[in-house]
Amino acid sequence: MGHTKAYAQYWQRAEEGQGFTKGTQAQVQEKIKALQACIHQNFYACTDEILKGLGQIYVANARLREAIDGAGGQGTAAFVGKTIEAKA
Repeated sequence: MGHTKAYAQYWQRAEEGQGFTKGTQAQVQEKIKALQACIHQNFYACTDEILKGLGQIYVANARLREAIDGAGGQGTAAFVGKTIEAKA
């Protein structure tokens, strides 16, 4: 996991601009919606329930958390997880 072309494309699209933690609450929610749409269009049907589970995984899985924080800055995974939780 993490070394496939699909995985790289996912993070490129999902993290475009790395700006999950920047902007107003409404702008951040729009970014979460865009993440959900990206997953839905490129990988599988991403319901709100699945998105909520992904948010929990982003925080709980150390390897994934490090990758997300590496792309967006320290604390990005936790922020995204909390934002997803608030949306779902």
